[in-house]
Amino acid sequence: MIEIKTTAQPAKPADERLPLIAGPMIWYALAGFAILISAYLFLFAPSGEGNRKEIGIFIGLWAPMFGILGLRAEMMELREDLSRRRRRS
Repeated sequence: MIEIKTTAQPAKPADERLPLIAGPMIWYALAGFAILISAYLFLFAPSGEGNRKEIGIFIGLWAPMFGILGLRAEMMELREDLSRRRRRS
């Protein structure tokens, strides 16, 4: 019989976690910027250059990722606010 041992580590306190790279508005701005660049490359690419359309589609796929990172940053800010309120109480 195979025995699997896992070593679960306790959650790190808020002070020891990695800081956020950017706030939510920066991530949302990057998502909007990715959409604009994607639309520009896709719509206004010269007809002889199909590569730009493919690059436009590829860059357009970045927007959801940036949006998700923005939501994560918002959730982390809310979590920090709640933990600060609990410490004060």
